[in-house]
Amino acid sequence: MELKQVTKNDGIREPRVNGFYGRHFDNFLEFRRASRPEYEGLTAILLERLPKNAKEILDVGCGDGHIPALLMERISANFHLLDQSALAIEKARMRAPAAVEFIAEDVNSYLPTIPDRSFDAILAVNSLYGATLDRNFAERIMAKLIDGGVFILVLATGNSQFVDLQKKYWSSVHEDSDYKKNIFEDALRVFGGDWQIARMPLETGTLTTEQCERIAMFMLYADRLFEPVRELAGELHELGSITQEYGILCISRKRER
Repeated sequence: MELKQVTKNDGIREPRVNGFYGRHFDNFLEFRRASRPEYEGLTAILLERLPKNAKEILDVGCGDGHIPALLMERISANFHLLDQSALAIEKARMRAPAAVEFIAEDVNSYLPTIPDRSFDAILAVNSLYGATLDRNFAERIMAKLIDGGVFILVLATGNSQFVDLQKKYWSSVHEDSDYKKNIFEDALRVFGGDWQIARMPLETGTLTTEQCERIAMFMLYADRLFEPVRELAGELHELGSITQEYGILCISRKRER
């Protein structure tokens, strides 16, 4: 397939997403360092489910390229990294320079621009929380897979200490009192397929107060350190470890006879 290094972004949610990569990214990196077992575990699950000898892999919502960089250390494939945030793609270029394509575009505007049966696998790891997961979206994603290709979707289930703590403090920081619904259940209804639940730890017991505060700011998408953030940081440190739960869906495109 023809390679494109960067395509345009249509601006959907770009300011908010760029805000994350601009203001909140250092806090996210602190969270990720404490969540190392999570990322190692998710990478192992993806490796188990990727087709053998997969050559073309699209990562939808690649973020700064951390997961594809881990995968590229273990498998030889052409990775196409897609994110609606131009700032995320800039960071992905630095973290995963071996990728063959970097695309700053929303998935819904990108899919119509590529031929059907373009990829052996499509990944969406912790990235489709703002998408409408309906039958139309499922059909458009699956059409881009070769026969026997797989779509692997990873989403937080909402059933974990991590989400419970977010919900506990969210309304103290944001006007919307409802944090987010469990869209993994929506995905399961729409896609069906093979699925599993994975529970992974966030280790906070050995972290400093400042590190816990950074993680708390990330969890609440807070722009500054104030009392609810400090309270959450204190709870994180006291607990020492909290669980995160993910649902993993793996849907194969059936081979045509």
